[in-house]
Amino acid sequence: MFDFSGPLFRAEPTETWLRAVIREADYDMREDELTACAARLEEAGAMPGGLPPRHVPECLAELWEERDLSAEQHRAAYTALAREAALPCPDLADALYDRTLTPAAWLPYPDTESTLKELRGRENSASQECAPPP
Repeated sequence: MFDFSGPLFRAEPTETWLRAVIREADYDMREDELTACAARLEEAGAMPGGLPPRHVPECLAELWEERDLSAEQHRAAYTALAREAALPCPDLADALYDRTLTPAAWLPYPDTESTLKELRGRENSASQECAPPP
């Protein structure tokens, strides 16, 4: 069993993540604003599967510690961190989180396919070795 975030897939770059959400929301943002906002999001650790926060604000410490206990807490922690990044529109925090739930937000590592094929081959070999004789 694999946790896909890390071993098999990586989150898209922060700027790509933000750009996709901005485009889908039809929000107008200058390039320099987008770059600065992406840097703040990255520093805040607001992207699930991305870099961890450089600093978790005191008011979010408990929420951050318990983020993996439920889907609701996970969402609450990451959207709160996104809001700490001084987004130009508060609704972007939820839209950014929603983006991470889509396949487009995750990129396979170059060796993911070959690794999974190798493991599948080993699984088939092991099951044949354990099969009772005909």
